[in-house]
Amino acid sequence: MDNKNLSALVLAGGMGTRMKSDKPKVLHEILGKSLIEHVLLNLKTSGIDDIGVVIGYGAEEVKNRLSDKYSFFFQEKQLGTGHAVMVSEEFLKGKNGKIIIMCADAPLVDSDIISEFINYNEKTNADCSVLTARLSDPASYGRIIRDGEKLKKIVELKDADEEERRINEVNSGTYIFDIQKLYKHLKDLSTNNAQNEYYLTDMVEIFNQNEYEVNAYCTEDNDIINAVNNRYELNNCLKLMQKKINKKHMLLGVTIMGDESVYIDTDVKIGKDTVIYPGTILQNGSVIGKGNIIYSSRIDASFIGDKNIIDNSLIENAKIGDNNQIGPYTHIRPNSDIKNNIRLGNFVEIKNTSIGNDTKVSHLTYIGDGKVGENTNFGCGVVFANYDGENKYLTTVGDNCFIGCNTNLIAPVNVGDNVDIAAGSTINKDIPDNSYAIARAKQEKERENRRKRKK
Repeated sequence: MDNKNLSALVLAGGMGTRMKSDKPKVLHEILGKSLIEHVLLNLKTSGIDDIGVVIGYGAEEVKNRLSDKYSFFFQEKQLGTGHAVMVSEEFLKGKNGKIIIMCADAPLVDSDIISEFINYNEKTNADCSVLTARLSDPASYGRIIRDGEKLKKIVELKDADEEERRINEVNSGTYIFDIQKLYKHLKDLSTNNAQNEYYLTDMVEIFNQNEYEVNAYCTEDNDIINAVNNRYELNNCLKLMQKKINKKHMLLGVTIMGDESVYIDTDVKIGKDTVIYPGTILQNGSVIGKGNIIYSSRIDASFIGDKNIIDNSLIENAKIGDNNQIGPYTHIRPNSDIKNNIRLGNFVEIKNTSIGNDTKVSHLTYIGDGKVGENTNFGCGVVFANYDGENKYLTTVGDNCFIGCNTNLIAPVNVGDNVDIAAGSTINKDIPDNSYAIARAKQEKERENRRKRKK
């Protein structure tokens, strides 16, 4: 959707004392992103690029976490949502069109809901629209007072009478305003309420008094109401977002077994016919191809091709091709490129290495800073000794090689094609193609065993 003429303001100035944390509330994370990053991503996905952010507690920390593409406004004292908009007057000044205002602790108002809300506001040509939902238990949320489609006012719980408290339509804290009219009437906000704060909700009555068009859009997705004020609510938002994300992938052809223990970041892509088992975590924009089977693994910022079996393994910033068998308990570290038809087995660690097609590294082996060819076999306990205490060096191993158990390759060293290395060898010189290498100390002459044996 193209909303280039629409602006957005995100309110992120609060301290969040109920989080019991030194970190600003809006920087606490759900599925790989902070709360405010989720909100900003939802706005940008909706096509909005002109975004201002009101910051207060932990301002520098919040600014450092976000990019410099946003306009920041400092709220020294947190005197309510209306006050937060007041400190951003410069952002509103001289602008035309509409602005959507959101709280930074409400990550469940996703891009689809935002787009629906914008469309409703445009269709009704309202000067002010409020996003709402109906709850069986409206709890402490502000009540929506309607006259048919027209929104009369929003009453905070502490200011509501008994009849108003029984209303189950509540305010989500997300608004759309005509910018010029909002800017004009900010000065009309007051602290004449139970909290002695400037309520942005009072703008509804102010707009009505000036005979502007005011309405409310009630979404069917009640989950949007859930914001974060403490760790319990953070976990609740996590569960709701997790359920929504997993459902989306399942409807696109992904099988998720026991989805309550599968965590998938919002920016992960998964191909159809992939099967994901419990305990799997997919993070940071990972791309998973078609027909994979993933057992209880963590995949972080990586590309996975098609028809791989990944079993109880950790893959970070790596690229995996097709038809590979990885694990159990394999660790593939950053800058590794695993091609096709490869077996990486128990307790194998790969780092900053490319491995060619049809190669097998079955167990208990470390390959770091290497380049390995095709159809090569590694025995148990092979080590690429890549670090001399000051620098790291490259080891290359060619095609069709056999590296025996407990071989040490001391970098920098090059092993050619069609090379066999005997078990227990320590190699510190280059080996040419079509060679056999053995580098062992001589076995000491046999002698009588002096250890007394029990008879």
